[in-house]
Amino acid sequence: MKQPHEDAPNPYYSYGALEEEAAPEPVAKTKPAPKPAPPKPKPVVSEYKQKTYINVLNGRTQANPTDAYWAAKGIPNDPSGRMLAHYLDIDEYQEKMRLAKMNPTAKKKTTKKMIKAFKKKKEDKKRRRILMM
Repeated sequence: MKQPHEDAPNPYYSYGALEEEAAPEPVAKTKPAPKPAPPKPKPVVSEYKQKTYINVLNGRTQANPTDAYWAAKGIPNDPSGRMLAHYLDIDEYQEKMRLAKMNPTAKKKTTKKMIKAFKKKKEDKKRRRILMM
């Protein structure tokens, strides 16, 4: 038998333990602590919702470049194309031209009668010009 204060550095350490060392009590199995979540990555620049563009002509910032503005409206970005789009539906015109190229009977061949008629008109025009002088 062991004496209560034989090995202990503190007298209260083994107070009341007069028997031989007992087997250690079984430790209850516990689940390991969950791993902490990985840190969130820093936001990438492309995730920002606001963008700005610099106008090369005047050096100011603008919300949307003009090309994207006209593309969003479905209008060409060059001035002549925008003017033409105001008076004519360009897509419809191009579709008609594509269909005309595919249809071989749409083109009329010039005949001898047509050539004679054109020549006669030209001569009449010359006569009228001469008479007006």
